[in-house]
Amino acid sequence: MGRVLGRSAVPVALGYALTCPETSVDVILAATPFATDRSARLRRLAAPPIAVGSVSLTAYVGHIIAIKTLGIDDLPTSGALSALACLAAASMLLAVAWTRAFRRGPLEYILHATTTPARLIN
Repeated sequence: MGRVLGRSAVPVALGYALTCPETSVDVILAATPFATDRSARLRRLAAPPIAVGSVSLTAYVGHIIAIKTLGIDDLPTSGALSALACLAAASMLLAVAWTRAFRRGPLEYILHATTTPARLIN
């Protein structure tokens, strides 16, 4: 599809390939919550992916906006890896900082507020 739009699809494919390990770590951590309860060290190591998971909708929309705003989608393949690393680090840092002050991300709060009245429907 990237070639249809006149752009190389390699950076996008590279980005998806490199995010798979993080996704698998998230799945493993979600499947074994008792491990983080028993080990304070593991809990500290798992804190950044857990924070990103708590604000996942906001992180996803934020990275799309960052890619379009910064023009990252037009980078050559050689610059895609460093851009991906910077986006991943920034999203984790922002997610950790946000979740220290708030329970949900801003878009998660909006989604929660708009869907809460559905509980009143019988």
